[in-house]
Amino acid sequence: MNTDRFEEIFYKIFFNRLKDELRDRHLPLAKALEESEIQIPSDDSLGDAADGRYQMGLFLTRMNNLISAKDDFKRKTVVMLFDEFTYLYIWLKKKLVDEEFMKYFKAMLNEYDLVAVAAAQDYIGEFISAYPNQFGTTEMIPIDYLSEEAVQLMVRTPFGKIADWEVFHGKAGDDAIKRIIELTAGSAFFTMIMLDRLVDYLNTANQPFVTPAVVDRVLKNEILSGNNPLALDKFESLYNDDGDISDPYRPVHNLVLLWAAARAEDGKKGAWAQKDIYIPPEVKIVADLNRDRLSIIVDKLVKRGVLNRTTGKDEYLHRVGMFKEWLLGNCGPDVINGYHESLKQQLEEKDKKERPA
Repeated sequence: MNTDRFEEIFYKIFFNRLKDELRDRHLPLAKALEESEIQIPSDDSLGDAADGRYQMGLFLTRMNNLISAKDDFKRKTVVMLFDEFTYLYIWLKKKLVDEEFMKYFKAMLNEYDLVAVAAAQDYIGEFISAYPNQFGTTEMIPIDYLSEEAVQLMVRTPFGKIADWEVFHGKAGDDAIKRIIELTAGSAFFTMIMLDRLVDYLNTANQPFVTPAVVDRVLKNEILSGNNPLALDKFESLYNDDGDISDPYRPVHNLVLLWAAARAEDGKKGAWAQKDIYIPPEVKIVADLNRDRLSIIVDKLVKRGVLNRTTGKDEYLHRVGMFKEWLLGNCGPDVINGYHESLKQQLEEKDKKERPA
């Protein structure tokens, strides 16, 4: 990856997505562009990065002039949606993309009346701080898990469509949904996993109602074990914290801490303090995890919403109960050591690819 290659890919993706959007949702504007002989550049017509910038400017200028000239389109503007935007920050820090691109990015948004909406990981704040001029008008909106009311709707709605009776019936049904929320913390991703396995179980077991016991049975036999148990990578969003390139082994350190925390939480039947964390010598990287390091990791995990800090005390709880249960039943030194070796190999391979020839 280098700046020119990055930009070449960026322009191709931009024009292809724009073409799809116009065809699928804005056909009158697409026809108007065609009638005005304003063509969206194709992959074959795009050259290097400089040509991409030129064609981007030419097309957007002509399209904006068309929009301004026709009353039917005056409320139209191009909105660019970016997922995993933090990766651009990582590439900038690694010098894989030149910082000059950020100046161009801001100029492009301003000059052609574009709107950018970026979904990013935890380091977006550092990204904005590193480029205050480019992000001067940026509004940060934290995205959290679903509210209890939203989870209630998410859980009850699909079951209402597949059954003639109330699957979550009465107090037992209400308590079952509370148990689902304890296990998923309102994460749409983990809630979908639970519901998928729950539907399969209800069909197989011919079980008409969902109770807390049924939820726990599905957790134990369909999610943590059984024919298709969840693998570690399903929880990657919780332990994999790769935004800080100066701390590449933090994901495995996070995993160690979260595993030890699950054991402490299980042993205490509730919140744990940092002094309760014990890492056995079978974990090969135990020497890297002194108390200061663990304190840093805990603070980061609290900030990212993986751990909850109890009110008024330096005690903590896992937020996603499903992950805590997975760690207790499926994790241990062998899993951690295997992940450490895998991460080490990935970092070494990345270093080779990124090292100048």
